[in-house]
Amino acid sequence: MKDPFAGMHWMLVTPFNNAEEVDTGSIKKLVEKAAETGCVGVVALGEMGEWRRLADRERSVILDQVMTAAGDRLKVTVGTTAPSTYVAVERAREAQKAGASAVMVSPPTLAKPNPEAVKTFYQRIADSIDIPLVVQDFPQTSGVHMSPQFTAQLAEAIPSFQYLYLSYQYSR
Repeated sequence: MKDPFAGMHWMLVTPFNNAEEVDTGSIKKLVEKAAETGCVGVVALGEMGEWRRLADRERSVILDQVMTAAGDRLKVTVGTTAPSTYVAVERAREAQKAGASAVMVSPPTLAKPNPEAVKTFYQRIADSIDIPLVVQDFPQTSGVHMSPQFTAQLAEAIPSFQYLYLSYQYSR
């Protein structure tokens, strides 16, 4: 059976207009371009999507615009990273309700939790939704580096953890 997520996923930035409002027309254009170029999915509200700087109202507008523009043509993965488990769970539920294909979550930012707390964080999110969980390992923002061994333990403990997104900044 072919993996429904196999293929290219376009990481969407969040465009703003000159009035510093979310540029919904540009969101539609970005999603269209992803579809035209053969992507199988888009990722909204991830690290590149300005999620830290968005009000809840703006997140809702973006989620609605992306879901509408993608329709049935593209998988939509929604970033639901948040500084707390409660907010991450609420965002994951909101994404699923809107029709997201998966959620992508990095460990809570700046909290620097221990491995057991990270596991509990992901388990609570996974338990709150029925769609796949993409674990994002982005130590530059979370302060947490997830080792391959820890990631394997997470995958064993959380069946909906089916995908891993590694975000590393390499220096030369």
